[in-house]
Amino acid sequence: MKRTFTSYGVQSVAALFFLVCGMLLSNRATAQSPVQNTTIAANQSAVLQGHSVAKEQHNWVTENDALAILENAIATSADQLNQLLPVSPQYKNLMFHITYYKLILGLLEEGNTTQQAVQLALDQMNAAGYAIDAGGNYTKNDLLNLYAEAVDMLSF
Repeated sequence: MKRTFTSYGVQSVAALFFLVCGMLLSNRATAQSPVQNTTIAANQSAVLQGHSVAKEQHNWVTENDALAILENAIATSADQLNQLLPVSPQYKNLMFHITYYKLILGLLEEGNTTQQAVQLALDQMNAAGYAIDAGGNYTKNDLLNLYAEAVDMLSF
C-alpha cells in the first residue's frame, strides 16, 4: 500500500501533538516543584533555627577582608581537589566546604554583612538538603561544624 501525503501529514501532526502535550506536562510539573521545595526548605530551616548567628556575639571581619579570606580558602581547596578522586570522602568534604564558601562569597557580593552572609549561606545549604543524611550525605551536625569553621575563619 502506498503512503500518501495525508497519512504522512497525520503522523506528523499526531507526533507534534504528543510532543507539545509532553512539554506542557513537563512544564506543569516543574512549575509545581518550587512550591513543594519551599515547604520542605521551610521545614528543614526550622532544624537549624536554634543556631542563629544573630544570637551569638562575634567580632566579624569586614566584608572586604571576608572576600579575600574566602577566595583564598576556595583557591586552596580547589588545588587540593585536583589531587583527589571525585568519589573519595575527602573530595566530597572539600566540595561541601567550597559550596558553603561560594555561597557566603556570593552573599557578600550582594551587599550582605559578613554575619548575615554566614547565616544566610547556612540556611541555603540546609534548605538545599545538605542536612539530610541520605546514603552518606551530610547531616545537621556536619552543617553546624561547617558553620563553626566559617565563624572561626571570619571572626576574631
